[in-house]
Amino acid sequence: MNAWSPNTATLPNLQPIGASQTNVPISKKFPITAGGSKNIVICVTVSAVTGTPDLIFRTSIGTGTPVVAKTVSVSAGANNYYIKLNSDVDTTAGVLPLLSLGEVVATTIAGQALTVTAVQTLQEE
Repeated sequence: MNAWSPNTATLPNLQPIGASQTNVPISKKFPITAGGSKNIVICVTVSAVTGTPDLIFRTSIGTGTPVVAKTVSVSAGANNYYIKLNSDVDTTAGVLPLLSLGEVVATTIAGQALTVTAVQTLQEE
């Protein structure tokens, strides 16, 4: 069993995300380990949620065009949302293994909003 490596990927000075925003960065671009390319968990802590905005985990190589690996919708009532990818059990395994960089963005439509307070990653080394 490989060791797991936790990291904080929160962008500094995050502002509330209002309605009709597309792919607003909420995390730094972070390196994905060899183990993380097949097994990663991302925890996004949110507050002040209106509607059901989306948290989108994307992966890329360097400055290349990012590929959406997984989307999670959030709603009022929960503070932590988990984006999990595991090549052994995930039905979205078509995106695995992940590329060398990861990032999380948020997207809202009219009537939706949220505030992100933290983004943390946990991946196999």
